[in-house]
Amino acid sequence: MNPKQLIVLVLALGVIVAAYFLMGSDRPQIDQQKVQAQGKAVWGAFNRAGVDSIQLVKGGERVLLKKKNADWVLASREERRVKVDLVAKLLDSIEFAQLESEREGSLESFGLDDAQRTQVQLFDSAGKPLADFFLGFSPEWNRSFIQMPADKKILVVDKNFSDAVQITTANDKKVLSTELWYDLKVLSFKIDDAEELTVERDAEFVHLAKRPPAPPPADPKKKEPVRSKWAITQPKEEDANDQEVLGILTTAAWLSAAGYADDIPANARGLEKPFAKVSVKLKDGTEYKLTIGNALADKAVLVIAGRPEVWKIERIAVDNLAKPLARLRKEASKVDVQPQPAEPVVKPPVVPTETPVVIPHKTEPVARPDKKYPGPAAPEPGGNPAH
Repeated sequence: MNPKQLIVLVLALGVIVAAYFLMGSDRPQIDQQKVQAQGKAVWGAFNRAGVDSIQLVKGGERVLLKKKNADWVLASREERRVKVDLVAKLLDSIEFAQLESEREGSLESFGLDDAQRTQVQLFDSAGKPLADFFLGFSPEWNRSFIQMPADKKILVVDKNFSDAVQITTANDKKVLSTELWYDLKVLSFKIDDAEELTVERDAEFVHLAKRPPAPPPADPKKKEPVRSKWAITQPKEEDANDQEVLGILTTAAWLSAAGYADDIPANARGLEKPFAKVSVKLKDGTEYKLTIGNALADKAVLVIAGRPEVWKIERIAVDNLAKPLARLRKEASKVDVQPQPAEPVVKPPVVPTETPVVIPHKTEPVARPDKKYPGPAAPEPGGNPAH
């Protein structure tokens, strides 16, 4: 760099520095109070243990969650069971939410106007509010815009409350979902605890019972028939197909619904003339009685005796639960004896024999038309031909 270029560079830097100091009053000023507030808990000492009910309101949709013993129910929907882990997720978000910054602008641009916002309220058993705020958009997966009712400030917090309160998209609109709060677990038990099983369908009634463990054989070398763990006792006593029985029990022990049958009219559910009935009895005496109504193309209606819910379950679950007698019978190929080790095959000793002597056979060459063979020798000049 020559001296002339260096002088120009120094003058340019001087102009920039002078402009910075001359325009100091016009530069954005940092609000020290806002900086100090960042990173602090939004709700301070939040009384999580005292929360007795949660109300969510967005547009015309209202979700009211109520604590019931150790569980939570939807008080706004016939006290249907709620996923406890979703409630814990919302309470975590409120308890540990921290302020990141404040924003300015129209409420509509942050989703905090009356038409778009969601009101979140938490109350104790006496109805006293423990937290109350408006929820707007979630600009990122771990941030939300919120506003307190008594304060017009728009706050950015480090939690995704849209996800925590179960806001979803339907027809390109943000809506508050009630269905996502449902606990759709229908049954839960240990498969090994099952002792009896019945399946009734297509005018067939099948009763199965688990057999007690077989005693050890008196003679270990004696071939014993293979016994199934489960036996069919009705319509006649015979071995059951253990794999098919296990399939029924596995489906029942982990059975979840696809939803409630609210969209199916009562007279179309087919519960008066059900498609099938299945029952499972456990060793402690607990019995689950399932009635399967109309088995539609992809869903079926289900009720459990003694429970008010009317569920919808997947058709594949119906096929795994309500198996016909033919599938529950032990296959003929499997009604067999236990395989025993094969006895070794003793081959007779090889006796050596005299080796025949093979005499080679001499053959004359075969004439080939495409090959020329030497003929008789030509006579000497002046001589007589051979006789």
